[in-house]
Amino acid sequence: MLRELLQALAGHPGAVFVAIADCNLEVAHDLPWITAGERDFLNRLCRLGGLYMKFHKIVERQEDPTTTCKGHYRRALCDGLRQVLENYLKDLVLLEEEVVSKLNIALTHIVRTVEPYQALFTTLDLLIEDLETKQAHGCRVLDVLHQHSNHGDPACQAAIRSLQYHCHQVFFRQLSSWLLHGLLVDKHHEFFIQPTSTAVSESGASAVGSESVDGASISTVTLKAVKQQAVRVTKESQRQRQPRVLHSVLSDFLPSYIPMQLANKVLFVGEAVQMLAMDETGMQRSSSLYKNGSIFEEKEMVFARQLLAVQHQQLFGLAALEEVIMAIYSCISGRLWHYVMKEANLVEHLKMFRNHFLLGRGELFSSFLTQADQILRSPPNNNTVHDVNIAFQQAVGQLGATDDESGVSFRVTVSLPEKSADKAAPQVTGWQSLGLSCAVTWPLHLIFTDAAVEEYNRLFRFLLSVKRASEFLDSSWINLMHTAQSLKSMSADQRLLWKLRAEMAFFVDNLQYYLQVDVLTVQYKQLLDRIEAEQSFEAIRLAHDTFLASLCSQCFLNLKGQAPHCLKEIFHMANILHELLLKLSSWSDTDHLRLMDLNKMFRRQSGLLLKILSSVGNHRVNPHLAQLLLRSDFNYFYSKQSAT
Repeated sequence: MLRELLQALAGHPGAVFVAIADCNLEVAHDLPWITAGERDFLNRLCRLGGLYMKFHKIVERQEDPTTTCKGHYRRALCDGLRQVLENYLKDLVLLEEEVVSKLNIALTHIVRTVEPYQALFTTLDLLIEDLETKQAHGCRVLDVLHQHSNHGDPACQAAIRSLQYHCHQVFFRQLSSWLLHGLLVDKHHEFFIQPTSTAVSESGASAVGSESVDGASISTVTLKAVKQQAVRVTKESQRQRQPRVLHSVLSDFLPSYIPMQLANKVLFVGEAVQMLAMDETGMQRSSSLYKNGSIFEEKEMVFARQLLAVQHQQLFGLAALEEVIMAIYSCISGRLWHYVMKEANLVEHLKMFRNHFLLGRGELFSSFLTQADQILRSPPNNNTVHDVNIAFQQAVGQLGATDDESGVSFRVTVSLPEKSADKAAPQVTGWQSLGLSCAVTWPLHLIFTDAAVEEYNRLFRFLLSVKRASEFLDSSWINLMHTAQSLKSMSADQRLLWKLRAEMAFFVDNLQYYLQVDVLTVQYKQLLDRIEAEQSFEAIRLAHDTFLASLCSQCFLNLKGQAPHCLKEIFHMANILHELLLKLSSWSDTDHLRLMDLNKMFRRQSGLLLKILSSVGNHRVNPHLAQLLLRSDFNYFYSKQSAT
């Protein structure tokens, strides 16, 4: 019966030990010579055989090519599980040899040999049930293993750490291919970095990188094979252009013991390697930064050996991995900084953006306002974009300038408003839909992202509205001067027009001075100082993002409530005043009433705005509001008006 027991422990039922449902074994019921106590004892031993059958089926199912539960992490887990089962079978083989050679071997000897596997197999069974319950896939397997790794039994802890080691081999090979070559070798979508869009070309780094390397399993692929894959991707991208695919970190797939900050650095390095290896058209770059088939040049093998050393550690070393990743990150960030600053000339592009989006070339946009005013007064249509770009080109031509400087080409855009069923809704004019588009030199799209350009356009529309109001008031002054020269004396309405125009100009000019001097000039100088002081690409990108956020904040684009509405109304009043002055020769009672209402409205809106600024201007959170208040009410004109 001892040989029957050993066969049952190996997962093979027989006449004495029979199989029941769910991979379980027990003593047959038609054996009267076995007592109830012996039956319970033997059934407990047979539980090991049932668990062995269960584990063996899991391993076989994973190796079956038709299985739906695919994945390199699951396969690596089964490789580690097979190793544990092989040790168990070796002990059973030794026991069988002892049973054959020694006829008087006791059952207690068998029990003593296999008893340590009771706790081990129970732990592995709980682990597998947890994996199935959570439907763990890819890097999620690592997280489940980590949760079960802190076990009090040394044998159980060693077995789980062995499983972790096998799964980490897959993780490190995916990590190495991404960090060193920008390849996402992830056929089953298991890595914590994934493309953000599925609309990817069939050729190129991202598309090819999602397949197995040269048909080999990821669990056996070498760094040499990964590099061969990178060379093949480069050659294919030379033959066929493709758009670059953006990637993101999936927090659900990120193991809990790897910080998100470190994962973001891994994401940055891989995308930077992809970007520096290919230009904006998907073709291989001939840049001086891309030599010997690698962006890292001679450092690639150093980094590869360091990653391999961490990979072969029996225990996962986060500190050692973080040290290697930071070294790679510093290298790629420094090279990217050199390219952006020296070859792509970031400072010159920032100057171009300031001249256009932030109205640094005031004379250009003064001419543009004159050329495009009639076109953009009405709601935009399909012809508006063409007409307004013609006006922009005429403004450029009048100044003898060019709209294409340092590889940055600016064009005027007008977004068509959506059709509204509400006829009472106010119409959106072309001025409210105006924007600029630009073709940014590669790789400055990492700095001037779509989100950044949208923020620039918000600033552009606001600053242009301020300048437009100022132009209206300047034009009104010219009209008033011509009228005053032809009249011997001025009427009360004319005197009120003079006074109202002066008050509006006083407010708008001070606002414009605050924006251009206290905000734009200061922030731009701080940005350039930070860029010159930094040697890291990420620091430059952060400085630019901070620059944009500060501009939007200090230009009141993020303010909620009455303050933005007051500014909008005051700009609109400047337009109304200009229209009234054009009708001065045919003045009527209706125009008189409009002038009275306009005077009251301006006093109300300007007074309300200054009250809002006064209420929050001294607060430390909004020091720029105090600066605007100082500019607008430096002689206490509005304070006295509010008091009266």
